[in-house]
Amino acid sequence: MVVCPTAYIHAPWTMPVAEQDALHFHIGVDYPAPSSTRRQGDWQPCPCPTLQAASEQKEQS
Repeated sequence: MVVCPTAYIHAPWTMPVAEQDALHFHIGVDYPAPSSTRRQGDWQPCPCPTLQAASEQKEQS
């Protein structure tokens, strides 16, 4: 079993390729690659109608 080093546990895709090779832990093989449809900083409104209504009400106040 391949284990992600603790230094990269919260963002394993930031691990340099040389370190992935040395540890035999490859993003996209041993661990899923990050989704290409979502980037850090992207924000999507919640699809939950109750939370959307609460958010809209908060914006109006």
